[in-house]
Amino acid sequence: RSEIWGERKAVSPSLAMSSLPSDCGRLHTYDSFDSVYKSTSGNTHSNSRGVISDECPSVSELTPSPCDSSTLAELEGALRERDSELQYLRQTMEHNERVIFRVYEEKERAWERETRRLKALHETRLRSSAQRALRLEQMLMMHTYQLQQDKKRLREEVERAEEENASLRRETELLRNRLEETEWSLCQKSGELALVKSKLKETQNDHSTKVQEIVSLKGELRELKAELRNKEDSIEKMSSQLEDTRLQLNELRLVANEAETEGDLVKHKASDSVVDGEDNVLELLSKRDLQEDQQKLNNNNIEVERLRNELTRERAAWQMERARWADEKGRVLIYQKKLQLNYVHMYNRNRELEEEIEAIKVSKTSSTNSVLADLASSNKDCGRSIVSQGIQL
Repeated sequence: RSEIWGERKAVSPSLAMSSLPSDCGRLHTYDSFDSVYKSTSGNTHSNSRGVISDECPSVSELTPSPCDSSTLAELEGALRERDSELQYLRQTMEHNERVIFRVYEEKERAWERETRRLKALHETRLRSSAQRALRLEQMLMMHTYQLQQDKKRLREEVERAEEENASLRRETELLRNRLEETEWSLCQKSGELALVKSKLKETQNDHSTKVQEIVSLKGELRELKAELRNKEDSIEKMSSQLEDTRLQLNELRLVANEAETEGDLVKHKASDSVVDGEDNVLELLSKRDLQEDQQKLNNNNIEVERLRNELTRERAAWQMERARWADEKGRVLIYQKKLQLNYVHMYNRNRELEEEIEAIKVSKTSSTNSVLADLASSNKDCGRSIVSQGIQL
């Protein structure tokens, strides 16, 4: 077979095609080696049968006859043509066989190259897909672990927020109770303050009445002082008149003593008795007037002293009432300031607590929303990456 294959390679396709006759229009292209073999074998068998049929005439034709010499020559010529045609067919079959083998070998080599290329490409793709699947699995595991950690952290934050919320609720309840107690105490203190104010008004009214009484007593005292001054003036006038009468009596006595130096003793005694009687009368009258004036003056002094004592007592009572009222007013003002400060402090404390509660609620909601948004974005990114890697695979 190797010798035949070498001989077949030695013959060129151009030479084989040049040796073909012009009237040979048979098929030269075959689908496979079996078809070529079948066609050539069929042709050879038909040609051989024709040759055999031509070469083996009947018994009647074996007898030579002079008229069949031309026929025999024609048959020999046809036999030679058949031999040449058979040779051509053999050459064509060998050429086609070589071409088919060459094409088959080229196709086999191309198929092997394509198979190796596809195998390498498939191996590289399989390796890259395996690496991508491994990376994707690792990424999914990391995302799963991260999601588990985020879920655990969120659960802890939610529990912590619930605990803080419960503590804040308890503190709010305590503060509300304290606020209610403070409001109740403020109501009580306001009632007490109203009572103290009413007492203060009563005290002010009493003070005003006492002031009016003091003013009236001062007026009476002024009137008594004026009356006392009038009495003193009248007493001074009467005393001056008494002194004048005494001076006059003394002068009269001197004149009588000078004029009646030489008179009768009886007349002198009579005149002396008369003068003494007059002096006694005048002295008695002056003494009575003086006693009456002194009594009136003593009465006025006693009344003035009584009024002075009453005025001092009223003034001392008014001073004590004023001091007590000032003390109560100061205590009421201090207590009112303390109540106002306590109310302002409780109001500010409640407002701060409400602001802290609102801030905590806002921070918790914002943190929860941000964490949920981050988880959603991470899930979306993870899903997109998984989908993109799946599409690439």
